[in-house]
Amino acid sequence: MIKLKSLALAGAVLLALAACGNKEEAAQAPAEVQAQAKELGPVDTLKATNDALKNNDLGKLLAMVMPADKLAEMRTDWDKERAKPVTDEDRQEFADGWGKLTKDGAVDELMAEAEPQLAQMGAQLPAMMPMFQGMVTMSVQESEELTAEQKAAASSVVTGLFTWAQSADLANPEKLRSALTIAHEKAKSLNLNSIDEVRAMDFDQMLGKASVMVGGVKEMLSVYGLSVDEMVSSMTAEQLEMSGDTAKVRTTYTLFGSPVTYDTEMVKMDGRWFSKDSMESLEKMTASSDDSMDEESDEAEVN
Repeated sequence: MIKLKSLALAGAVLLALAACGNKEEAAQAPAEVQAQAKELGPVDTLKATNDALKNNDLGKLLAMVMPADKLAEMRTDWDKERAKPVTDEDRQEFADGWGKLTKDGAVDELMAEAEPQLAQMGAQLPAMMPMFQGMVTMSVQESEELTAEQKAAASSVVTGLFTWAQSADLANPEKLRSALTIAHEKAKSLNLNSIDEVRAMDFDQMLGKASVMVGGVKEMLSVYGLSVDEMVSSMTAEQLEMSGDTAKVRTTYTLFGSPVTYDTEMVKMDGRWFSKDSMESLEKMTASSDDSMDEESDEAEVN
């Protein structure tokens, strides 16, 4: 259900923090993207997906990484959710949460709430960072789902991530104020004043807003010295092998100043190339979602 409880925690607050302007360029139709994808080989498919992320084009990104039937299901699910009745509680929760970001003086109020926590975090971070890094690294190394190559790549990313975090001055109040100022200004620019307006958006309109969000997330991270676009632009890829409807592509990114290389298994479905791992993850997510819906249906019948 599209409530503030989930929207604010998983989407609306990110939209506020992330939105980077009112201009939304016309997106390429998913069917057109998918038709063009059938002309691409494994390497060009990964490059096109990478470019969609770089251009903050979530519609194209989803069209590239999802089979047509799965994307259609997502569209249908969105329409089903927004067709559900909106309660007064939904409206009030949305107004209370969103209003805290958009009202006059929001930045000062939010800073007043955050400054005591920032001071505490600033004192604790130097000791906590190495501990967290060790825990995450151990989790990667003990994973039974990752290959040795994937573990090496993940460990390199973890090292770079924590090196960045230790130098990013995350507890700096001026940086937080800059971030909150963007949140305040951009929340207003989204022109989402009620949960009813969110429900009124069709799937493509929602993706347009979400694309703005993606670009804004990059802007927010740049406040702390992290450039996602530089990482995305650093990608190189080469095809290692191909046999029928399977292929292997070696991809390298420069992440946190160090090259990270890994091999991607690709599979061809309906004339298009997809990451094998992504397809398996998508199937697991679909199965999990179906199980949840079945449980909710059973509970409804019992009640």
